[in-house]
Amino acid sequence: MEQSKNNIVSMSYNDMFSHINNLSFSKKVSFIFIDSKFNSDLMKLKIPNIISNFFVLSNNKVDLHIPHLYCYKKINKKILKLTYNTSIIVSIKINDSDDDNSIKNIIKSLISLIKIQKNNIILYNINSVNTKYYNYILNSIIALQFNSKREQYEYIYDTICDELDETFSQNNYCDFKNDKCIANREKVSTKDIMGCCYSFKYTALGNITDRHLCKYLNNKKCSTKCLTCKLYTCKYLKDKGIIFKAKDNILLNCFFNKKQLRVLSSNYFISKEKIIDKLLENDHLPYIIYYIMNKEYIPVDL
Repeated sequence: MEQSKNNIVSMSYNDMFSHINNLSFSKKVSFIFIDSKFNSDLMKLKIPNIISNFFVLSNNKVDLHIPHLYCYKKINKKILKLTYNTSIIVSIKINDSDDDNSIKNIIKSLISLIKIQKNNIILYNINSVNTKYYNYILNSIIALQFNSKREQYEYIYDTICDELDETFSQNNYCDFKNDKCIANREKVSTKDIMGCCYSFKYTALGNITDRHLCKYLNNKKCSTKCLTCKLYTCKYLKDKGIIFKAKDNILLNCFFNKKQLRVLSSNYFISKEKIIDKLLENDHLPYIIYYIMNKEYIPVDL
């Protein structure tokens, strides 16, 4: 994909079509317009002759009987077949009524397109007033440009860690005062200071042993980015409805499968590097067996 976060072309559709008409392409051009609430008025604009196929991904039905116009709810085999070996132009509109699932569909559509041809896709527009959704799509585009899975995973991992850090900081969920979080001060945790930053081990019988301050806690700050720990909230916060799950995060849900989401949800107190290694493991075990062998233990009372 030719665009990055800093050079996406943003313009009106009329200007965009005029601009496209003046470009030179070595292949046929396919235009993909993603808009859950597609308005047929767009089709009144003069569509460049250079566009061989015009695809609309929308929940609205489009019945304009225009040659080479195809409307579907999401990317399918027909679109991938018709766009193969063409130059692809993508434009995205995010509506006020769009939700997390709408954004997941957009990102998964981009992932499918990238798989068939990474270097012949031009993203012209992302039209959105929702900053959070806009950034999710931009970050997915950046992630898709990395040549290796490790680089891609590290980028997504770091992005979500930073997002969670900002969310916890802005909302002051843990409310630390003199090294005591709100749960410590309310005497609803088994420790008096430093919140839940205590690592532990399980015995063969499933009991918790060897509880001590996490080795990555240096100068009262985490020295590694353990995404599992960052997603964790104690019972005190959960009772207040403050819950974060890997599967509910848009980027994590789009880029990682069930096994990988389990890795992100169950590996407390280890380094970012080790978690990335686990994400990259070529494990062919069926998910249910993998799930049983890697049962998630949540340190509620630490």
